[in-house]
Amino acid sequence: MTAVLFVATGAIAIADWLAVWKRYFRVEYLLKPLVLVLLIGAVLAADLPVVKAWVLAALVFGLVGDVALMFARAESREVDAAFLLGLASFLAGHVCYLAAFARHGVHTWQMVAGALVVIGSASLTLPRVLGQVRRVGGPELMVIVAAYAALLG
Repeated sequence: MTAVLFVATGAIAIADWLAVWKRYFRVEYLLKPLVLVLLIGAVLAADLPVVKAWVLAALVFGLVGDVALMFARAESREVDAAFLLGLASFLAGHVCYLAAFARHGVHTWQMVAGALVVIGSASLTLPRVLGQVRRVGGPELMVIVAAYAALLG
């Protein structure tokens, strides 16, 4: 059952990406949360005795964050409550993932590899992302997104 749910999740995720690409926003609003609902179902069915609660909490926070961001006003230069709820939910979800990793156990070489991935991807993407965020949302939003990226990293 778990494998079937993971395959279904992957198929729905691909359909969601296609909906975004084709700008089928009503379809995206259905499929995007459905991806996480299926993931939650897969984790409920999975045998993860030590970390299941943490992973479930992380996925629920991710679902709340996705739904909140769907209602954020992208065209507004002001930071709205839905956007902040989305960011806070994603941050809480990442804290839950960290707790799951800590509970499961992480080796030093895994931490070093993760740090290298974070540093590499951040150095390649953050300058451009932050520049665009500043142009669209102003300096206040840029600071919020930069702080969020630093916390996630």
